[in-house]
This record gives sequence, structure tokens and C-alpha cells, in this order.
Amino acid sequence: MYTGMTGSTRTILRKSGACLAAASLLWAGASLASGSLQEIQAVNATWDADLVVALEGGKKQLGLGDEVRYHLSAAEGGYCYLLHVDTQGNASVMQPSDCSNAASGSYFPASGTLKASAPEGKETVVAVISQKPLGNFDALLRDTGGYKALDKASFSLVMSDLNAGSAAHTLDLAKTSYWVGAEQVAMNDPELQYTTRGIIRKVVESTESEITSNEVSFPVQQINFEFGSDELAEDGIRQLNEFGAAMVSPELASMRLRVAGHTDDLGEAAYNQDLSERRAKSVAAYLEENFDINSNRLDVVGLGEEEPLVTETSRSAREQNRRVEMVFLVE
Repeated sequence: MYTGMTGSTRTILRKSGACLAAASLLWAGASLASGSLQEIQAVNATWDADLVVALEGGKKQLGLGDEVRYHLSAAEGGYCYLLHVDTQGNASVMQPSDCSNAASGSYFPASGTLKASAPEGKETVVAVISQKPLGNFDALLRDTGGYKALDKASFSLVMSDLNAGSAAHTLDLAKTSYWVGAEQVAMNDPELQYTTRGIIRKVVESTESEITSNEVSFPVQQINFEFGSDELAEDGIRQLNEFGAAMVSPELASMRLRVAGHTDDLGEAAYNQDLSERRAKSVAAYLEENFDINSNRLDVVGLGEEEPLVTETSRSAREQNRRVEMVFLVE
């Protein structure tokens, strides 16, 4: 979400019928299903233009009111577009500045200012570069000044262009994800065991301590999975997002993390060992995919039932032993 636009971006909003006083300024009214991002990401990039998109300055986390600007670069020139999907699955299309000259890159907004606004949570921007103009994109953006919120019908038109470009091998895509107000969300979620701010504070305090440990461990019961599965449960994803945001923070951006999966002692030891490994890999894959964390920063290990946090066999003890241990490695 963005608010507080100035310059040309304010003109965009007036033309598209948005209200400058609204809290959810740019993306209001799109009302798409949460699967919109998955549908966009399913499109194959069949033209290799070395496309890259990022928030200006390489930021991965924004506070409410922070300025927002996207930068695109590619090895080849073409026709560029941006698709934005907010934490609620609402989508919008934007047209950045001219990107026919790949060497100079392209920006959105070209001038003026965007500022992060509610709703808080994960936002993703997918950049698209095409060798040919995308007709439905251009039609939707005509007379808007460069921005259009998408309803279901217009989203279908966008997807039609993307799939056609992929089939014709004239399309490349790139994405970046970041968090808006993640700390504010975490502070209001009583089910979280650790918040981004708390994780960063604990690791930083450990590295600055006179008695520095080589490891800073977080035994996390709240990174949960579906029963007998390595599929992350919804509450597990919420907790894992806090660790992802901490890993891309300036304070911890160079640190490595060991992801250790643990189970309780119910069931066969061999099964528990395999399950713990699969769950640890699932956690690492989520961090790589959603926070662009390089795999060389992640050590993955499954320990099965071999290292219980609590040696008792009560129900509560076993709940504590079913955990993913997140261990920051201090070098």
C-alpha cells in the first residue's frame, strides 16, 4: 500500500479515481483472490533478458510512511511493466519509465513520491519485460498516467498477455518481495513466539557481549506444520516470516542460519528422522523463495527425536520437542 503521493504520481491517482485521503490508497478495490501471485509466478520466463527488479536501495523491509521507488534493469531493452500484489492478494499494474535503453534502467515512479501505507504485511512486485508491446496491459493503462488497480476481469486480461508472451518466447519476469510494517504486525500478534525486533536484538546483543557465543539459538515451537507433513501451517508461516525479515535486516544480512528440524518420540525413529529433515528443508525453501535469501546462508539438518528439549514424555513435553531450531551462526 502507498499513500502521500506527489508530483506525477498524484496525477496518476486522480485519473484512476483514487482518493488521496484513503488509507489504502493505491490498491483499494482490486479484491482479487490470494492466489493471484501464484498465478503470475506460474508464468514461465522464456526470454532471457537478465531482468532484475528491486526497491531502490535494496531494501527488504519498510516502515509505514517510508518512501518507495522501484528500479528495473536488464541486459536488453524492451517494453516494461510492473505487477504489484499486496498481502491480501489485491493486484495492480504499473508502467515504469521508458526501458528501451537497458543500460540506464527504469523506475517507478519516474518522478514524485510513493509512501508505504496499510495493510501491513508482505508485498511482491513482479517486473515484466517483453520484446513486443503487451496489448492488454497497454489498453488497461491508457489514460491512467501509469497505474491501474485490477479487478478479476482485468486480471484475466493481464494473464492472457503474460501467457501469450511466454508461449512466444518474448517474455522475461523477475520479482522482489518485501515487508511493510512487519514489526507493527508482530507486536499485535500474541501467538508469535519471537518478533523480528526481538530476534535482531538477541543476536546483536550476543555478538556485542564480552562472552560471545558462536551460536545464538531460537527453539521455535510456533513454526508449525500440517500433521505428519512438511507443509507449513498458517501460524507457522507467520512465525517464520519474523525470522525472514530479521535475516534481511541490515543488522543480520551477512549472517548464516542453521535450520534444525526436531520431532517428538512418537512413531518410528527412522520416520521421525526423515520427517525432521523434510521440515527443515521446507523452512529453508520458504526463506529462499519469499525473502530472496541465498542458499549458502542456510545450513539444513534433521535431528529427528535425538535431541529433545524436554526429556519427559507428557503431552506438553512432546509439544515442546516438536520444533524447528533456528540457530544464527556468529563468525
